Amino acid sequence: MNGKFRIWDGCHKEYIDEYNIEDYFISSDGLIGRVFDYDFVIYTENMMDELIESYIIEHSTGLKDGFNDEWYEGDWTIFDDFCIGILVYDDEMSCFGFNIHAGEDINNYDEDILEFEPLYYYCLDDMVIEGNIHED
Repeated sequence: MNGKFRIWDGCHKEYIDEYNIEDYFISSDGLIGRVFDYDFVIYTENMMDELIESYIIEHSTGLKDGFNDEWYEGDWTIFDDFCIGILVYDDEMSCFGFNIHAGEDINNYDEDILEFEPLYYYCLDDMVIEGNIHED
């Protein structure tokens, strides 16, 4: 997995903008860090507990869609006009793939999962990112 990611700030209901994302990093033990004026701050576990509720880290696949937009966890697309696929990382299979859902209701993305299909089933540059689970 490459090291590129984006962060959804659940408190402010927006992604940390691309100009500030470079200030953040993930330490080798999984903690979120931030650079302030060339000083490094590693958020402690207590600080992490507060941030866990508001920050969601979404990793990049390093792959692009048909419009040259990069695929990240949480992005979704439409399959066959009756299903949506939400990009996730599956720890058990150790790969990115789509959770396939019946219907086109993105508001129920954590319900009605029909199946998981690994990314290698698809040619992503022929597909289009329709949105992400937070903003659309």
